[in-house]
Amino acid sequence: MARLFFILSLVLTAFATPLLAQSADEDRGYLQALLEDNLSGAGREVRITGFAGALSSRATIEELTIADRDGIWLTLREVALDWTRTALLRGRVEVNRLTAREIIVARAPIAEEPLSPEMAEATPFRLPELPVSVNIGEISAETLTLGAPLLGEEIALRLLGRLSLGSGEGAAEIDVTRLDGRGAVTLDASFVNATEVLALDLSLQEDAGGIAATLLQLPDRPALALGISGTAPLNDYTAEIRLASDGTPRLTGQVTIRDAAADETTAKVFGATLSGDLTPLIAADYRPFFGTQSALKMTGTRQQNGALEIADFTLTAAQISLSGALTLDAAGWPQQFRLNGKLGDGETRVRLPISGPAIHIRGATIDAAFDAARGDRWRARLGLTGFERPDIALSTATLSGRGALERTAPRGVTALMEFDLGGMRIDDPALSEAVGTEIGGLASLDFTEGRPLVLRALRLTSGAAQLMGNGRISAFADGFPVSGTATLEAPNLKRFAALTGQNIAGAAKATMTGSGSLLGGDFDITLDAETDQLAVGIAEVDPLIASAGTLSLAARRDTTGIALDRLQVENEVIRATASGRLNGNSGALSLAARLTDLALADPRLSGPAELSSNVAWQTGGDVTLTGLDAAFMGTRLRADASLSPEAAGLPVSGELRAEITDLARFNALVGQPLRGALDLRVAGKAKDRGQDVEINTAIDGRDLRTGIADLDKLIAGRLKLTAAGARRLDRIEIDTVELETPQLTLSAGSPRPDAPVDFNVRLNNLGLFAPDFAGPVTATGRASLSGDFAQRVAVTLSAEGPGGTTAQVSGDIVDHGARLDLSASGALPLALANSYIRPNAIQGTARYDLRINGAPALPSVSGTISTSDTRIALPATGLTVETLSGTATLGQSRVQTDFTARMRDGGEIRVTGPIGLTPGFSGDLEVGLDGLVLTDQLIYTTTVNGNIGVNGPLTGGARIGGALTLEETNIRIPSGLGASSVSLPDLQHRNEPAAVRQTRARAGLIQTETAGRARPYALNLSISAPNRIFVRGRGLDAELGGNLRLAGTTDAVAPDGFFELIRGRIDILGQRLTMTEGRITMQGSLDPFLRFVATTDAGDVAVQVIVEGLASAPEVRFASDPDLPQEEVVSRLIFGRGLDNISAFQAAQMASAVATLSGNSNADVVGKLRGAIGLSDLDVTQTEDGGTEVSAGAYISDKVYTEVTADSDGKQRINLNFDLSDSVTLKGGASNDGSSGVGVFFERDY
Repeated sequence: MARLFFILSLVLTAFATPLLAQSADEDRGYLQALLEDNLSGAGREVRITGFAGALSSRATIEELTIADRDGIWLTLREVALDWTRTALLRGRVEVNRLTAREIIVARAPIAEEPLSPEMAEATPFRLPELPVSVNIGEISAETLTLGAPLLGEEIALRLLGRLSLGSGEGAAEIDVTRLDGRGAVTLDASFVNATEVLALDLSLQEDAGGIAATLLQLPDRPALALGISGTAPLNDYTAEIRLASDGTPRLTGQVTIRDAAADETTAKVFGATLSGDLTPLIAADYRPFFGTQSALKMTGTRQQNGALEIADFTLTAAQISLSGALTLDAAGWPQQFRLNGKLGDGETRVRLPISGPAIHIRGATIDAAFDAARGDRWRARLGLTGFERPDIALSTATLSGRGALERTAPRGVTALMEFDLGGMRIDDPALSEAVGTEIGGLASLDFTEGRPLVLRALRLTSGAAQLMGNGRISAFADGFPVSGTATLEAPNLKRFAALTGQNIAGAAKATMTGSGSLLGGDFDITLDAETDQLAVGIAEVDPLIASAGTLSLAARRDTTGIALDRLQVENEVIRATASGRLNGNSGALSLAARLTDLALADPRLSGPAELSSNVAWQTGGDVTLTGLDAAFMGTRLRADASLSPEAAGLPVSGELRAEITDLARFNALVGQPLRGALDLRVAGKAKDRGQDVEINTAIDGRDLRTGIADLDKLIAGRLKLTAAGARRLDRIEIDTVELETPQLTLSAGSPRPDAPVDFNVRLNNLGLFAPDFAGPVTATGRASLSGDFAQRVAVTLSAEGPGGTTAQVSGDIVDHGARLDLSASGALPLALANSYIRPNAIQGTARYDLRINGAPALPSVSGTISTSDTRIALPATGLTVETLSGTATLGQSRVQTDFTARMRDGGEIRVTGPIGLTPGFSGDLEVGLDGLVLTDQLIYTTTVNGNIGVNGPLTGGARIGGALTLEETNIRIPSGLGASSVSLPDLQHRNEPAAVRQTRARAGLIQTETAGRARPYALNLSISAPNRIFVRGRGLDAELGGNLRLAGTTDAVAPDGFFELIRGRIDILGQRLTMTEGRITMQGSLDPFLRFVATTDAGDVAVQVIVEGLASAPEVRFASDPDLPQEEVVSRLIFGRGLDNISAFQAAQMASAVATLSGNSNADVVGKLRGAIGLSDLDVTQTEDGGTEVSAGAYISDKVYTEVTADSDGKQRINLNFDLSDSVTLKGGASNDGSSGVGVFFERDY
């Protein structure tokens, strides 16, 4: 409010005599400039609109605003000044009325008045002596609005008052009333300089929730009443103070000022007495501290020469008692002081009335004393118990001091300060571990006027860590020169690990000695440190710093600049040094380092390493890096560089040379079995802040190997590369590129900077990658680069290779491959893929005519790919495509297929339809089968006709449906179980040769992890075979027919239907049994499940032969009615008699028949006998008459075979076969009954 009246009064007093010389046109400019000059401490900008009548008796302003850096904070609207102009001639400013319709104080202004030394000076109260007297009859504002940011809510007031000031006298009457009737402030005050009579009557009355209670944040925002009154001269003045809340007095007292004669001078005696119950005005947490009665009493005297005496000072409340006295001489030095007090009772927790986190103590005492009349010694002690804060607590804390105070010139003071913190508890675990539970220390100080402040000793101790030091600080006028020594000892750095966030450990000791100036910035310091078992928690660094080491630093700064005389770090494994200088004209720095073994930092490295370099700078010249030389692991790096920081475009240039004698030493680092030696040279320069760059590179490699098989084939041990190019502001330039290896040559370049780049590439032998296509591949072309980063490359290319390989490519590469516009045509031998698809194989040629326009992805490709007379072998499926012909047409993110394949075993497959080229590759394919012969070469052979549709994502989830018809189908039951095999679970192959692993991979014996299993395919296939499904083998001969539907998915096939017996029989040693039951069903694989039953009568026994199981391994069993053992059933089936009525040969014969049916004919007893006596054939059978017949055969020579037959009736016969050739055989025979015969036979095996 005082600032507001100052602004209004300033407007008036500014209308002095110079205004009379102004014209009306100057009104606005002069006033605005005056206000801006006088309000610079409160606001930064004043704006006035609608200003009129500055030189008339009525001046008006439509609006005046004052703003600071955050915007407008004060607005005055419709301001009017009604005044008497002629009074200025008499030296008076007479204002009849100064009014404003509306004043808005939106918020508090930002105070930006700078601090100045003059603010430290106290000045006596006097009214300003103005060049004119001011008399304002009425000051009023209809509405004075205080914004919500000030009080938390917007409040509207009415202002009415008067003001007079002049001739050393002043008076003011102000009445501010809230428009809502909830409060008012009245002020009636006057002062006369001549009589020093001050009349003051200030009254504040506010309802609950008023402005004052809100600003003071009083609990419950009570109603307040404040009165301050007193009328008297200042040589004997008393002011009465009264404060009440909710109608109850809270604080009463007096403030007195009077003159007192002493030592023939006039001194001012002052006093204050205040007391009351403040608890209703204090937050509930603080009330126990103050209690129901608080009191302040103080009396003192201020001499005219500046000497001060506070004879008595007392402050009391429920939990505090403080008393003391102070006497200062005219120079401000103590003659006597005393302060005694306590806080709390030492047992009960007391919350201190301090804002912020809650602070409690149990007790505190203070005791300080000095009396020059008794000597020069002073003492002070502060004790604290039970200190608690949410994040820290102390059991005890003491601070004590003692010393001497010299009051005669030269004056001075000595002090020994000691502190001790005990029982410390810190909630932050990291800080708690670092600080510990006990901290102590001392400081010894000595100060004499006109001399430096001397710190004779400083010691801080926390656990085993200790900081010690001494020094001195000189006068401010000299720039605060300082000097001294500090030593830090930390025998266990691990306690600081959590605080630093690093797993540090070890011991360290550091001593710093030096001098300098706090204000001048000069220094001369040395630092010496020792470490042992040092660690920072970085695996690559810790082994380098673990051994005992030292650090030495010497540096200084003076008017000639900064000098680093010495920086040295050294231990058993590393030594590093640096020295240099820097001033306003030049600078230089030298570095050197050596490491005994790189393996300490990284086990993938080995051997010592050395590094040295020099950096220099000069005003107007370059920053240079010279002599950078590094040697490690058989490698030497050397580099030089320069930078011109003051030149336009910040030009830079440099050269790097590397000589690597043995790449194998880097194998562990790169993870590849490198071999050979390599020399590298790179030189370059740049300007325009890196926008214009030139690079020259040369690489020479010898006996190279990378461990990447295809790359090693190209390099073949040697590589030579030279390249030169540049990046300009508007283009990329490729001057030359020359690459040469024993197998590959590449040359590229352009004759001038703006010309296209011509290139030639030759691969000497494509057979390195495709063994069936030995011969060179050559390519020539041209590339035109445009754009500052070659954003567009127009390329043409022509290539030829063995096997009819051709390629013609032309178009644009945009944004470094982000978008392509290329056309390509030519031919490609498909056999190039054989090395990637083994054991499958393909032979043929693909002709393509393609274009890609867009991102490098399949959806951007259009054109055609065609082939004819292509042959494909798929050994795993037993299928061979004799000829494959067709076309794939790409476009609109899909490929339209139309391919026909003629199969080697017969039949034809045709595939037509589109396939999407976006992820999922959704297809809508029609597959037509025409007389397709399917066989696994072991169990089944069939001929299939029909159509199949594949709809949906081909990567998983598509639907496979259609109808198939089977023509003649043969299912062969194997006669044996095949070769036995041995499974070795958990077999691990160690040091497996690459060829062996490749063989196992092709055989499917290596399981590899896949990114994710594809979704299964839905099935809806109908298979129709009304007849001609033949099942033969092991004595079976049956025909079946039926219909089958395959539903479900490829992961869980759900067959519905079966093939049922039409007719069939089982033959066993001349016994032919007619089948009565037969069925074939599918159970989720291409190996069908069989069940056949044949029934016959053997005398009085009904016999069944049952063949059941998978076609690849069925089981045979025998049943009878009545139930008999299987051996008995077989004997009756074959011989018509029981086991007890057959001969030994018949028993062997029966076992052979059982073996034939079960597929275990290798266990044939007769066969074993035949082998034992050296015969090619031996058989025992039963004649039609029930007799026994034996036949035996053997090869007399490679082309002659003879066979003799004899039965139990004495009949004998001999047969003779003579092979005239592989196809013609002469056969003849004769018997003992006189019959004979001869014939010529022609045979051909297919």
